[in-house]
Amino acid sequence: MSNDVAVFLDLDNLIIASRQVNLAFDINLILDHLKDVTQGRVVLRRAYGDWRQNQRVPEDLAAAGFELQSAVRLNKVSKNLADMQLVVDAMETLLDGHEFSTYVLLTGDRDFTPLVQTLRKRGKVVLGLGIRHTASRSLVKLCDEYIFYEDLLEAARGKSPSPLPVKKVKLPEAADEKPAKAPAGETASPPPTVATLASRYQKTLKQRGLRLAPPKTRMIILKDMIALLHARDEILWGELVKGVYDLHRDDGEDKISKNLINAMLLAAKRAAIINVGRGKSLSTAPVQMLLEGERPFQEAVLRCDALYLKEIAASSDPFDLQEAAVALYDSTGHARYLKIVHNRYNANGAAAG
Repeated sequence: MSNDVAVFLDLDNLIIASRQVNLAFDINLILDHLKDVTQGRVVLRRAYGDWRQNQRVPEDLAAAGFELQSAVRLNKVSKNLADMQLVVDAMETLLDGHEFSTYVLLTGDRDFTPLVQTLRKRGKVVLGLGIRHTASRSLVKLCDEYIFYEDLLEAARGKSPSPLPVKKVKLPEAADEKPAKAPAGETASPPPTVATLASRYQKTLKQRGLRLAPPKTRMIILKDMIALLHARDEILWGELVKGVYDLHRDDGEDKISKNLINAMLLAAKRAAIINVGRGKSLSTAPVQMLLEGERPFQEAVLRCDALYLKEIAASSDPFDLQEAAVALYDSTGHARYLKIVHNRYNANGAAAG
């Protein structure tokens, strides 16, 4: 297996934290150290944030081979949207066919701990790098290794030639998913009712014609559907279902069913991702892509999630984003992301009903 490395840079976090302690930001110093630590190829380099904070940053990052994903920071929501784009892009790499063995997150933001958990569950090595005074303890402990940028600078100046400037932490693969045990002599708190309400959310979506596929399956189907629609201006519904199904015919137990593909296409139609024309039957109805831009897959994921949240919020059950996260992603770790999605699409009205 190749030792390819993917690097994701949270520019807002790292630049702001560096400035707070008067440290110069040197991306090449970071990349050189990553090559030494991983002994691999840094194949993917992406950076997210507001370039206006430092005029030299875009030039330095472009020269270092980074793809720049600009997000002008107008308020805290703008910052969160950049974080969300980073998470979606990182998740997409798990589906695009290129196997990265190591993921590097250049950030100290604890909001990325769910992403770290997801990557580690899929057998990936996750390295983190940030500024000591702002790095989240939970993020530091969760990464396989966490590097403090100050230590790199010290080593570069010849002040700390001995131990490697890396804090290594070895954790059980699923430790973060297990509930903590109550101390001896104490009674454990009753389990939360998240699963119960989450299952009601799932039932509500099914009653409203939105059958939920597992999270990874939803992403795979959306990605394949978009790829097929990009290849042609129009595809009949039945041909599109068969096209996606044929891509996974040999997947064994993990094979994606035609029923799940149909369900995702129906959700995509209601989320204004695709347009479905008239046919003698649904199978013969022409399907066209509605999304434009460079990242239709990411937009499709956001629109589907916004649609699911809209239907959940319209039900008679109390609306709770942590429970919605369990219903949609089997984990409360996606609650913050879903809050951003819900607020964004409620304001813009982009998700159709």
